[in-house]
Amino acid sequence: CGKSDTLTEPISITATAIAENVKDINWRIFPNPSTRDVMIQAEDVTTFKIEVYGPDGKLAKRKSETGRLIKLDFSDLPAGIYQVYCYGNGSSRIFRLMKE
Repeated sequence: CGKSDTLTEPISITATAIAENVKDINWRIFPNPSTRDVMIQAEDVTTFKIEVYGPDGKLAKRKSETGRLIKLDFSDLPAGIYQVYCYGNGSSRIFRLMKE
């Protein structure tokens, strides 16, 4: 059998870890599909930040509000599939919403 050569070269490895204590929050968005108003609710969240991106990928709406339930008015947006990004208390969730 053949002889095996081993090539050794020094390498540098940097390990980075981010430890976060993020609570898993139960988010809800309804009704879906919708024609007008959309409600967003989350357990244990009192401050929301919502960003809505349209079918073209552009920001269509942004809203920050306090409370456990917020309402977004979609009546001014054309029909299509929207990405709704929800943020609160260190948690986030992305929904796909159909506007009819």
